[in-house]
Amino acid sequence: MKDFCMDEWLKEYVRRVKDCFNNRIEFIGIQGSFARGEATQSSDIDVVLLLDTFLYEDLKKYENAIKDMEYREKVCGFISGIREIENWNRADLFTFYYDTKPIYGNMDWLGERIEKSDILNAVNRDVCDIYHLCVHNGIHEKSGEILKALLKKAVFVLRAKYFYKTGVYIQSKSDMLKALDGDDREILILSMKPIQKIDFDEGTQILMEWAGNQIKQENF
Repeated sequence: MKDFCMDEWLKEYVRRVKDCFNNRIEFIGIQGSFARGEATQSSDIDVVLLLDTFLYEDLKKYENAIKDMEYREKVCGFISGIREIENWNRADLFTFYYDTKPIYGNMDWLGERIEKSDILNAVNRDVCDIYHLCVHNGIHEKSGEILKALLKKAVFVLRAKYFYKTGVYIQSKSDMLKALDGDDREILILSMKPIQKIDFDEGTQILMEWAGNQIKQENF
């Protein structure tokens, strides 16, 4: 993705989806590493598109609208009807809302619905998933790629946990390094290492024990 300009790419994306869906668009945004300013050559382009409704025929229209865009193979993200996202699992909506940078429209109405209990539920669910998959991977798969993916998931837990305690959402890892301490900071540092520099057994042990400790806590 040499000489890639995200702003120009997004302008073209917005033009195409507006031509396709016109006044049916409720919101367009970008999330993930490009929204946080942490994109690398391997990063996906995580776009968010919310329509008044979203049916299978709209899926095909969208596919056709972006089919010949530059870096089409990098495009992923989230597309939905507005009613679906209004009634989505609240534990998922915390990260969805705070990790999405608005391009067209806003989701202020969604942020107002997220309660502290939803954030706690998101943290508890995710650390349980991390713990279980650490154990499974350590015994069966022994995959460095899976370990790296679990560390990435743990970073979202760290953001949610910090927000739960302070009311502050930290996007960039560099800012997180300044804010976190103890085991949480150790997990963040481990997540930032290239997969080739992570000892599988040591990394699995650190992540599994961290997740287990989170599960055993009633609160943060």
